Amino acid sequence: MHTRKPSVLFLLVFVMTSLICQSESRPDSRPIEGETYKSTFFGFTYTFPKGWSRLQQRSQTSIRLAPGAALYTLLFATATPSNGTIGPSDAGVVVLAEDVSHTDIHNAKDAAVKFADLLSHTRPPHRLINAGREVTLGGTPFFRIDYEQQTFSDVKHYFCSVISVQKGFALRFSVIADSKVHMDEICDTTRSIGFEQHE
Repeated sequence: MHTRKPSVLFLLVFVMTSLICQSESRPDSRPIEGETYKSTFFGFTYTFPKGWSRLQQRSQTSIRLAPGAALYTLLFATATPSNGTIGPSDAGVVVLAEDVSHTDIHNAKDAAVKFADLLSHTRPPHRLINAGREVTLGGTPFFRIDYEQQTFSDVKHYFCSVISVQKGFALRFSVIADSKVHMDEICDTTRSIGFEQHE
């Protein structure tokens, strides 16, 4: 009995489909158009400040909600081109996804409470500016925390983090700036977050 071999076209389509599926199965796939980042894994878009530089490297944060769990850098951008080190007058935004599927973190508030506790144990310690609050971004619940840290002997930096839990990952958008006013301005860009609506 004669069996037909699969055509080259079929094999090509199969390989391309497999590659697309693999890239979409990773939280850190990075399609970007201009200043808009699109996550095919989580189904959201986010527009970071115009004119900023996107860094081709991972965040070196030591703050982990689940030590040993996978941590993905989705986006790392700064106001000025740099090697990833935030200087006294620089500003930046980083979007991280951390696997919390095997923890007791199930929602935005759980993640924020854990995150706030970790902030108080850093060296030098971060100081919370407020108690945090629930926010809705792109129709999705997040929790926002503002905090500060004496990063240099004569310089204090201000931070804002908005956190949600999606698909078993803590999704964290964090901003660093050299003043609280500047931090608020940059953190306002999180209002551009939009999630795909599924029927």
